[in-house]
Amino acid sequence: SEDFRSKRIAQTEIIGATNDGQLKAYVEAGMEGKEWITARDEKVRESHRECEAQGAIGITSQFINGLQYPGDRSGLAEPGDVINCRCSVLPVRKV
Repeated sequence: SEDFRSKRIAQTEIIGATNDGQLKAYVEAGMEGKEWITARDEKVRESHRECEAQGAIGITSQFINGLQYPGDRSGLAEPGDVINCRCSVLPVRKV
């Protein structure tokens, strides 16, 4: 339905914008690394589980799925890796 589609688009855009802003704040705060954190439920994509299992990586590095952060809208991601993502990016002081 149109209502479902609107909610899906809004959720996707909000997650991407939030994680983008968080990552920029972490860089400004001098964090050296980041971690991908999933919602840890049965709906999590396998590629996102793999990113979480990857652990801490450099703050400017790409996760194994090629994204800088969950919901990365840079155009490098497959839509299936971004749409409806509920994951977060967390800071790591030292890698």
